Amino acid sequence: MLSCSLASGAAPIVGVGSNRFATVATKRRIGQAAYWQDVFGDPAALPGSFNDLFTAASDYAKNESSKPIRLYMWCGTEDSLLPGNHALRDHLLALGYDLTYAESAGNHAWQWWDLHIQDVLRWLFPQTEVK
Repeated sequence: MLSCSLASGAAPIVGVGSNRFATVATKRRIGQAAYWQDVFGDPAALPGSFNDLFTAASDYAKNESSKPIRLYMWCGTEDSLLPGNHALRDHLLALGYDLTYAESAGNHAWQWWDLHIQDVLRWLFPQTEVK
């Protein structure tokens, strides 16, 4: 599973699990494997599924009727999921995606997402001032 925030020029790209997230997963700690299984299901079923960002990116790139999209990724250098973000970044670039990638200090916590969403908004709407 990857923690990167992905946004496209058209709309956010989000892989979500079932509605079980609201009831079961919130009772567990994010660092527990059971939390992620509650959100995304059996990890063995991830490859090739709706929640597999690598497969989704490959499938979209192969589809000749797909419109070009721009993507933005940011990850904190202290985030335990940084290696997965590097792998996805490299995969997207190898597929020819127009990717803006950034990383800086931070871990997998709300304060960093809140700070860097401003960068995403400036990227999505370059003519608009973000306060």
